[in-house]
Amino acid sequence: MKTDKLDIKLRPTQISDLDTLFQFQTDKEAGYLAAFMPKDPTDKVAYLIKYTKLLVEPTVNNQTIVIDNIIVGSIAKFIMDGETEITYWIDKKFWGQGIATKALKIFVDIENSRPIFGRVVFDNFGSQKVLEKCGFVQIGSGKGFANARQIEIEELNINCLDKKNTLKHWFGKSGGVVPADTFVVNQSLIFRFNLCVENHRLRQVRNRF
Repeated sequence: MKTDKLDIKLRPTQISDLDTLFQFQTDKEAGYLAAFMPKDPTDKVAYLIKYTKLLVEPTVNNQTIVIDNIIVGSIAKFIMDGETEITYWIDKKFWGQGIATKALKIFVDIENSRPIFGRVVFDNFGSQKVLEKCGFVQIGSGKGFANARQIEIEELNINCLDKKNTLKHWFGKSGGVVPADTFVVNQSLIFRFNLCVENHRLRQVRNRF
């Protein structure tokens, strides 16, 4: 079914949504694709404690994705090491309908933080396409241990929305020193960074949303 025929809406996540959202993350196939999962994704008590706190955290924007009043997923903005990032999850029953793409487009319209980053495992091609369709561009890669696979992932793609401010953002952090090659995307100069020196951040990713 095409998304133009679906009434996709976002609303602030409520505590009553958490039971349903928890069930989504227990799906093994979805967890494998996400890769950077909690050590025990079946620990409901830990999940509810964590997300109950996040719902009242002012730096986090949690939104529930609904279609005809049915919860089909979630999307959120959070801050890690001073950088704004997004994360999303769609119930596997609703994969392949363009819901993630439409939800992310709605979300970046209502979430004004820029630049905003998204991370995706190197072999999660579906999620990569979602980010690309919503204006994200790859700016680097790195490695991190993935609980869902019990191995170190060879590559973690780093994407960023708002190309105009990305250059200023990264130049400010690097002092004007570019540690890797440059490439052109849509006639805008973007820098590909070697993020191996920031693996402490990648290790933190496994405990994120």
